[in-house]
Amino acid sequence: MPCSGIKPALLASPLAAAAPMDILKQTGACKVLGPAFYQQRIKVITFEFPPSIIYQRDAKGQLRYRYGWEVTLVEELAAIFNFTVAYIEPAPGEMWGVVLPNGSWDGIVGLLGTGEGDLSIANIFISSISGRRAYQEFTTQFALESRK
Repeated sequence: MPCSGIKPALLASPLAAAAPMDILKQTGACKVLGPAFYQQRIKVITFEFPPSIIYQRDAKGQLRYRYGWEVTLVEELAAIFNFTVAYIEPAPGEMWGVVLPNGSWDGIVGLLGTGEGDLSIANIFISSISGRRAYQEFTTQFALESRK
């Protein structure tokens, strides 16, 4: 079973309620599923958005590494399902994306829609207000934010 390598800390997390394999099947990502991903490169679209995604840079401003809870999630899934991660970013200022006058999208939503990325992490909220819900698929929610 591919999930046998899940670390105990991950089993105690909210993700335990929705196994990654089930999430991928529900979202239509089955085109790349097998017993494992066989080191297939998965293009993950993201940008710096603390505390979900944090960038560590060197003295020259060059990106050394990414970290944060969403990065940890992707890295754990990569270890469990045997895939490699290639991070890509939307154009500066585009972030999550907005619908353009011609009906296409920019940002993360646009990159997913054109197939330039396979999945995204960037504190993305499921929202029908922005129209993203009609354009992209979401996993089962794994984090909640309350209004107080």
